[in-house]
Amino acid sequence: MSMTLPPAAIQALQQGRKIAAIKIVRTEHHLGLKQAKEHVEQYVQQHPELLRQSRLIQPQQNTSTQWVLWILGLLFLIGLLIWQSGG
Repeated sequence: MSMTLPPAAIQALQQGRKIAAIKIVRTEHHLGLKQAKEHVEQYVQQHPELLRQSRLIQPQQNTSTQWVLWILGLLFLIGLLIWQSGG
């Protein structure tokens, strides 16, 4: 069941976008969902460095999300303090 993946699918995997990679494989190889998923998973098993690369990308995304949530929380607390003080 060995199949090379399209470059766009490999790039999607490197970015941690497994679902996008499966969609690309489905489209370019005219496969069903199950078969495309199996091909992508087999490729990832044969190339474990893809998992390490995608894990390096994800903390940056999570960090920016955490900052946004932290700022929103801080603004909420400031608003609550202003409201309680009658301002």
